[in-house]
Amino acid sequence: MDKAALLSKLDLLDQIGIWFAVLAALGTAGLAYVAFAHWSSGKLLQTIEAADKRIHDAAIASAQLDASQANERAAEARLAYLKLEERLKPRSLTRPDLLQSAVSPFPDQTLSIDCDSDQQPLVMQILAAARSAGWNKVGMALSEQERVAPGAALYVSPDADERTAAAAKALADGLRAAGVADLTGPISGSASTGAAANSTITIRIGAKE
Repeated sequence: MDKAALLSKLDLLDQIGIWFAVLAALGTAGLAYVAFAHWSSGKLLQTIEAADKRIHDAAIASAQLDASQANERAAEARLAYLKLEERLKPRSLTRPDLLQSAVSPFPDQTLSIDCDSDQQPLVMQILAAARSAGWNKVGMALSEQERVAPGAALYVSPDADERTAAAAKALADGLRAAGVADLTGPISGSASTGAAANSTITIRIGAKE
């Protein structure tokens, strides 16, 4: 191979080397770009996923709050229903024996009960317990002109002797123990209306408050 051919070959090799250097530089830049693009895309994906998680967590928290509030409202409604059911339930003595035991030490007392007609079942229980304890002057007076005020109250005559006053207190305690939890008294005074107004010990019974 002569000199001219060698010079031509070397020139060609130089050009090829330059092209390879350019390609290598482009490759390095391309790799750097790909690496940066991959990193930035990963960060963007993490940001999007974090935002999605916050939205998801917020939705769950909102649903849990709604469920908690719904449960609370349901519990309140059930409690209100139970209270209404208890208020509308007919009165009765759960432990008539406790009432009889409480008043047994005080026989021969006078007792009258003024009540609405729908309270008669309870009144009959009270009268039966009193009679069994020896209270032989007992009776019931139905309120015909007006409804008895809600609740239950026991009155004892201001002129009652010490024994009668003690009997009235025993009767009140016995009634509360036997199931008439809303009873008030003994109150010194007399019922203002009905046949019960002339009794030494009087109970007025209306609907539950």
